[in-house]
Order: sequence, then structure tokens, then C-alpha cells
Amino acid sequence: MPGKKKKGTSTKQQRTNTLLKTLMITGLLLIIVFVAARSFGADTFTALGNAVSAFFSSAGDWNEPYGLNYEDVIDIKPYGSGIVVLTNTETIYLDSSSKVIDRQSHNYKTPAMKVYAGKVLLFDRQSSAFRIEKDSGVLMDSTAEASIITGTIGKRGRYAIAHRADYATSALTVYNSVNEVIFKWNCEKEHIVDVALSDNGKRVAAIVLGAQNGEIYSKLFVFDIRYKDPVKVQQFDGVSLFSVEYKGGKRFLAAGDSILTLVNGDETKELLTFSPYELCSYSAVNKGISALCISRYGNSSDNQISVFDKKGKTLYQVDCDEKVKLVSASSQYVSLLLPDGSIAYNCKGEKVADIKPGSDGIKIVQNDSSLYILTRDGIGKYHVPSGSIPEETSESSTAIQSEESAE
Repeated sequence: MPGKKKKGTSTKQQRTNTLLKTLMITGLLLIIVFVAARSFGADTFTALGNAVSAFFSSAGDWNEPYGLNYEDVIDIKPYGSGIVVLTNTETIYLDSSSKVIDRQSHNYKTPAMKVYAGKVLLFDRQSSAFRIEKDSGVLMDSTAEASIITGTIGKRGRYAIAHRADYATSALTVYNSVNEVIFKWNCEKEHIVDVALSDNGKRVAAIVLGAQNGEIYSKLFVFDIRYKDPVKVQQFDGVSLFSVEYKGGKRFLAAGDSILTLVNGDETKELLTFSPYELCSYSAVNKGISALCISRYGNSSDNQISVFDKKGKTLYQVDCDEKVKLVSASSQYVSLLLPDGSIAYNCKGEKVADIKPGSDGIKIVQNDSSLYILTRDGIGKYHVPSGSIPEETSESSTAIQSEESAE
């Protein structure tokens, strides 16, 4: 059958051509691999995999920064696979390719935001105005009873607002997803500093700051919103707590100027006390890792970065002999903003990235494996690989084996 013979020959020739193309592409890729290995200092096959990963991961970087006036930027937080940028006049939602998903203007004098589960709680610290929004528009616009101190938003649409009060020094109000008050607490003597909500919205934590006999103190309150009185109160004399974060279950993590403490139900565990060392920067992920940088005796060139999991177990500690401007943590990585760039570590304490944005960094935000750096040129995105940098050693890093892995 002449027709079938011709068709078989054509098919065979197509397969041959495809095979040749595949071999050519494979050869080209091998050349690229070895060039990449050389460019990353990998001269051995043991380091080749990491070099290849770092080489091809650059495809995830933005070709140029997202341009905006850096002086207008107040805050940047992870949002989905991208970020949300808060400026003096608007919120800008950027996806992982630097495309603007949405932008929403505001007229707040001192705006601040909290982000969780795809929603943003935006509030004005000089008024009672606040709203809840997402990357598709404003969901709710409302006002609190008085000037807002801070706030937080939970997973199921519940949110909490801490505000000034005529009848107390400060007050905390928790709302459900339809803006109804479901819990209220008046703090008579102290000023509320920060608040956190559990995912189910049934527990709320508040840290407060007060003074007595010329000495400052802080307290951590944990409430079950079904009851009036707190289920847990912990006082810290001589400590200024500034952050509280929900860590899953009945766990809340409180950070202060000289202490890091985890409360789990009735139990309290001091994870780290660092006086007389000075706190440089702190970053915590809701139900995730927490990282802080402390300077030994105030020496900005002698720093220790400590990283903990959500249950308060130490993952690792690493030293840094450069000035650390900021720390940013995600679910798997911790990045440091340094004077001449940024470095990143994975959860094993291995240095996995050393990024030079070409301009002095002002802010950094780690979102999973993407690191966003704000410079005078705008916001740039850089991919953080999972493998360690080949030429680096782990001499300055102390990884601590978890109980699960030790068993």
C-alpha cells in the first residue's frame, strides 16, 4: 500500500527530527548548566544542583522594579502569591508578576493595615475610621467608638479593634463577619498595644503597657469570648511588649524589648530572654515561624538571629557580622536586610540567597520563596532557592534538631 508506506516514512522522519531536536536542546541545557555552575562558583557535581537551581530560579525575578515613590510607602505585606502595598493615599495589590490587580484610594491620616486569609483590615490611627477590603474591592467601611490604636482580622471574617475610650484607658471590641459586636473588654489602667485573634475567632489576646511607681510593666491577656474574665493573665515587670501573634491551637506568642514568650492555654514558656542585648528586628508569621535579631551589647556588627517554629521550638540560631536593618519571615524562609543587600536562610539555617538589588534596601518582605525589596527605584522581586549557596559553610549556624526528627 503506497499511501501507508509514505505515511510510515513521514512518521519515522518526524520522530527522528524530534529526537535530534531533543538531543540539541539537552546539549544546550548541559552547556548552560556548566556555565551556571561556573558563574555560581560550583566546580563540583555535589554543588551543581544548587547552582542550577539558583540559575534557573532567576526567571522568577522581575525584569525591573515596580516603580513608585518610595517615600510614600508606609507598609508592605504578603498577599496571596504577591504583595499589598500601603501608601499615604492608597492600597496597591500586585501579583507575583508585578501586575497591578487593583488599587484602592483612602484618605486616612495615619493609615495602618493587618492582613490575613486574603483580607485586609485598614484603619486610621488618628480617627475611628476603618474598613475591610481585598484585591477586588472594599467589603465594608465602618467606624469604631473612638480613635483606633490597633486591630487584627481573623480567618472567618471576625475582626478586633482596640481603641481609646472615655470610660477606660483603652478598650477592645471583637466583631463577627456581619459587623456585630460579640465581645467587649475595657482596660481601665493600661494602654492596649497589640491584639491577636485565633482562627476560629473564639480566643483573643491583648498585650497592654502600664506604669507603677515609676516602673513600666506589660501584661498579656487571653480571653475566651464566651466569658467576661480572661482565661490567662501574665505580667512582665520591666518589659515593654510590642507584638502578639496567634500560633495555632491555644498558643499566642508575645514579643518584647527583652523577652520572647509563648502562652499555650494555662502554660507560659519563655523562649528567649536577651537583656542586656538589644533587639534589632522581629518578624512573625501567623501560625508559622518567628524570627528575631539581637545585637550583642548594642554592637550592630555582632548579631544573633534566632528562629522558632509555631510551637516555640528553636529551629536554628545563626550569627551575622553585618548591621541588620530588618528581618522578614515567611513559612519556610527568613531574610535579612543588610546595608548592601539581603541574605536569606531556609528552615535548616542554611544560607540560600545573597541578593544585591543595586540600590540601598529600605524594606523587605518575604512571601514564601519570593523576596520583595523596596529601594529608591521601587519594589523588586527576587526568587529564593531552597538549596544552600555552594561556597558557604554552616560554621556560624547552629541548627537544632526538633523532637519529631530526633525520634
